[in-house]
Amino acid sequence: SLHSTNTLSSSPPSSHNHDGYNEKSVDSTQENYESHNEEDFPQLLNSSPWQSGLLFFPENQEMAYSSHESSRSADVSSLYSFRDSTSAPYASVAPANVHEQLVQRTPVDSVHLLQQNSFKSDSAVHTVSDSMATLSVLGNSSIRASEIKYTETTSKTIAAQKVDYASTGSVVASNKDKNVARKLVARLESAIREKNCTRALKIVREERSKGTFTSRHYNALMDILGKSGRISEAEQLFEEFELAGLRHDVASYSIMISMYGKNGRAQAAELLFRRMRDTDKVKPNAFTYSAMLEAMGRSGQLSRAQQIFQEMVSSEGMKQNVVACNALMKVYVKAGRLNDAFALFEQMKAQDTKADVITYGTLIDACSKAHDVDRAFSVLKVMREAGIKPNRVCYASLIDACGKSRQIERAFEVFELMRRDQVVPDLFTFNTLIDACGRARMVDRAFTVYHQITEYCLKPDRVTFNALITTCARARELTRALEALDEMTRKYKIRPDRHTFNSLIDACGKAERLDCAQEMFEKMKELNVRPCVVTFNALIDACGRSRNPQLAYMFLDAMQVEGVKPDIYTLNTLAAVLCRSGEIDRAISVMNWMKSFGVFADQVTYNTLIDALCRQGQLQTAWFLVGEMKSRGFPATRTTYHALASGCLKNPDAEYVSMTYFGMKRDLGLLDQVAFGALIEAFIESSHYEQAIMLFEEMNQDSTVESWDSLKAKMVSAYCHVERVSEATMLYQRLSRESQF
Repeated sequence: SLHSTNTLSSSPPSSHNHDGYNEKSVDSTQENYESHNEEDFPQLLNSSPWQSGLLFFPENQEMAYSSHESSRSADVSSLYSFRDSTSAPYASVAPANVHEQLVQRTPVDSVHLLQQNSFKSDSAVHTVSDSMATLSVLGNSSIRASEIKYTETTSKTIAAQKVDYASTGSVVASNKDKNVARKLVARLESAIREKNCTRALKIVREERSKGTFTSRHYNALMDILGKSGRISEAEQLFEEFELAGLRHDVASYSIMISMYGKNGRAQAAELLFRRMRDTDKVKPNAFTYSAMLEAMGRSGQLSRAQQIFQEMVSSEGMKQNVVACNALMKVYVKAGRLNDAFALFEQMKAQDTKADVITYGTLIDACSKAHDVDRAFSVLKVMREAGIKPNRVCYASLIDACGKSRQIERAFEVFELMRRDQVVPDLFTFNTLIDACGRARMVDRAFTVYHQITEYCLKPDRVTFNALITTCARARELTRALEALDEMTRKYKIRPDRHTFNSLIDACGKAERLDCAQEMFEKMKELNVRPCVVTFNALIDACGRSRNPQLAYMFLDAMQVEGVKPDIYTLNTLAAVLCRSGEIDRAISVMNWMKSFGVFADQVTYNTLIDALCRQGQLQTAWFLVGEMKSRGFPATRTTYHALASGCLKNPDAEYVSMTYFGMKRDLGLLDQVAFGALIEAFIESSHYEQAIMLFEEMNQDSTVESWDSLKAKMVSAYCHVERVSEATMLYQRLSRESQF
């Protein structure tokens, strides 16, 4: 049909872009953008419904085989069904008396000519064969300009109406214009399908004044421009509607709002939304609100997203629908509001808003991000009970949830369940499974999954190899990482990107191959792959593992040359490098210097510095940083107090030991085995035996903490020092029995 052969279908999502659930198709008629029917028009979260089926032939370009008026004869109507049939079988019945004053005609022109003239039969009704014979003659022979005659195979002659020459010439010219228009439309459709934005823009602008294209064509081109990152050109085309004699419709605005949202321009989306309603008086539909919700969610404006949702339901009088609910649910997921997402799901059930596969997929993805595997499986169960079949994205999200929780066996169970349900895994699924293996540092298993990809007639992509290399880096297997790189570049001719090099530099650093890390960095620059903050953080970490703080400073300078702004990970990595090298004062200076970049120390920074200071016995400075950390809203953690307790062994000052003990009791409530042991030994080292005995007895009263032989031996000595011989003897005897056992 016309609409199926001349529409632009939406392209499927890439295998590694897990931002949405583009599993359904949407109806392609323009009415769907003007009035949303929830049952007939299911929306896909984070999809572009306007990208599918926008290119029809314009309404003013009637095709020869389009609908005809009822006044036309049934004989002519029978021609339409055979428009694509070959006329060769009827060539033998062509009349012989049509060779005077000839004018060439095409089959389409002939049908137009037939539509303009009512043929009347003297005695017999036309048969299909008769009509096809006529079409054959008109299409492949010649037509007399003044009148049309032909002889039937039954020797009966039918006289045609007289056709005015001027009228016939007008029909010919009109049809030629229509043919040109159709060719232009076909050229534009081809350019858009090929995503050749430059050629498509040239075609549109050359024919702008002729009214060849409709708003559907402009909308499709704007959508492609937006997806290609050519935002300014999409904006310019949006403003050219009026020059082409067109009006913006709801799809035009929805496309632009979605484009702004995906590119982090929430304010521009907001302004256009207001212009749509207040200036152009175009009523938003569910997709417009969905695009607005996504725009607000991407910019972190949760309260504004909730306001838009309520506005849709109340002010616009639109029924709460799955389209908008899915969009708002995704906003909650992005903001880490898992409970709000599930509350919205319960609200949907209460108001009889039927959840779809997108709804359940979003909830499973939310559980994955929260590392809540059990809840993800509960969603899958509810989904199945509702009669909704999970799709590939749902299964991939479940695998991802298992991977993030280090439950690798459950990830493979999901993969097997997927195959039992006859859901064919795609490349994204395999990539997710490889990543799950990487989180568990299971290199061999990751490569096994990689080799399965080709068994499903799939081809690994850059994401596949990046996941493999990252897996090797986590497991500190540099050789396997380089093997994956070799296969990536030599066998599949895939060019490494920034993520590839970052993972390789990380693998080199963890293998303490600083020379290899530098080589990768140089190759990265040679291929014009611009380094990012992650790149430099990996290089600085590699310097720390190789005890080379001077080179770390050189990379810090290189960051500024490249215009890369350091982040908190840069600060923490560099602080760790300097602390490993014993340059604590320099690390504190870096912490203060980073403030000029808007980077302030966090809990990790303080704990790193406190631990380094305690290792050197600088308890006074360490406690000063503890106070500063608390004043900035970061509580002292168990890590903090373990460092302080260990510091007391380096500097056995009873005052600091007591400060550590009471601080830990106040902030954490209980001491653990590490803290008890360090503080007891510190009291003994500082000759505060009574305090050591008191702490040891408190430790023995805690059933969750168990003392060890070396500590008991020291406590025998402590009892002896305070002349508590009976306790010393009992402890010694107990120690002897336990040692013999």
